[in-house]
Amino acid sequence: MSGLKKLEAVKEPAALKTIQHQWTLGHALIFVGGLLIIAGVIVGGLLLWHGPSDPYANFTPEGMQNLAKNLTPIGSLQLWKRLERSGLEHHKRWDEIDFEDKQAGHQVLWLAWSLLPITGFGLVAAGIIVLNLKKKKSRAAARV
Repeated sequence: MSGLKKLEAVKEPAALKTIQHQWTLGHALIFVGGLLIIAGVIVGGLLLWHGPSDPYANFTPEGMQNLAKNLTPIGSLQLWKRLERSGLEHHKRWDEIDFEDKQAGHQVLWLAWSLLPITGFGLVAAGIIVLNLKKKKSRAAARV
């Protein structure tokens, strides 16, 4: 322990080079664009998962006969009234939205969703351009 006192003190270098990462506009654009792309992928997956399904896609005459056999008298009367009401003169209430309306709404959601990743890719491209312009300016300043 007494030998430690005899050792000379180490001087720290005056200027240690440390890498300093600065958060610039280019980095912010790339970050926000990446978030929008990720959000677009998640929303697109949810839209695919919860898309509308056509209730009459696999409806065959045999299926209609099986449905008619399994209906109770009250159920057949309700089905008859529903079919009777769905003529050309019938105006749909808010709770009688059919498959075409759901499908049209789903297409509007797809259009709105597509703007998310497109905007994200645009922001990422803008961020890359900003970073490249900054590098070119710093190289030009270093040459002078």
